[in-house]
Amino acid sequence: MGVVLIYAVSTLWLRGALQLVDLALAVPLVWLTVEDLRKTEIPNLATVAVAAVGVLVLATAPADQILVHGLGAAAVWAGFWAIGEAIFRWSGQEGLGQGDAKLFAAGTLLLGLAALPMLVLLASCGGIAAVLLARSRGAVDRSAIPFGPFIGYAIYILFLTG
Repeated sequence: MGVVLIYAVSTLWLRGALQLVDLALAVPLVWLTVEDLRKTEIPNLATVAVAAVGVLVLATAPADQILVHGLGAAAVWAGFWAIGEAIFRWSGQEGLGQGDAKLFAAGTLLLGLAALPMLVLLASCGGIAAVLLARSRGAVDRSAIPFGPFIGYAIYILFLTG
């Protein structure tokens, strides 16, 4: 319930009112947040829904912009997949999962490649803050935390402010 409240307050604070496209984006992001926190797995269907909102938003854009967003998303997926694979081969532990790579790609499709640095920064800062807070309370007893909730919320904030 807290996750829904965070998204609702963010929407009202940044937009003043809920728009249908905000809801279409918030629902899969809330779902993937809950699932990633529970199972450390981002549902593919939630990522596809985020990408579908990106396609919907781009429906009226010029063809070259659609192509740039699509190629950017593919490049982002490949790059983050490669980073995740390198981390796994080096450490033997998953540091950046496939779901994270796909979610970054879906966010890039929606927001554009130019938003990627801010997307990574916001998601990383959120994850770091959560780990520091949890450690200060003695609550972190495992080596990994779900990154999807922070990626998802960063996508939503950038979408609302874009």
